[in-house]
Amino acid sequence: MKRFIKTTVLAAAFLVAGAAQANHEVNGVMINRVYIDPSDIVVLTNTDNGCGSPFFHLSRGNVNFKEMFAFIFLAYKNQTPINFEVLDVCNGDRIEISHGSMGE
Repeated sequence: MKRFIKTTVLAAAFLVAGAAQANHEVNGVMINRVYIDPSDIVVLTNTDNGCGSPFFHLSRGNVNFKEMFAFIFLAYKNQTPINFEVLDVCNGDRIEISHGSMGE
């Protein structure tokens, strides 16, 4: 019985760890255009997103949506390069922005 419980706990931990989405950072992004839709923000950049296009996607469902929108707008207005932390999953030719940073 103890072995069964130990195996079940290890399997559950593996499934939870496997379900977490991996992220990676895209650095030096210059924003060329911001498209504002009812359900999301689409950002056209100078940088390939890894999904075959220069488009990045920010969902209004993100917990940090307001902060990220302000961050994106500020970078666009000032033409300042920024960094996006993105999910490692393509949504068509777009990739989801998780959060961002400014500076080197």
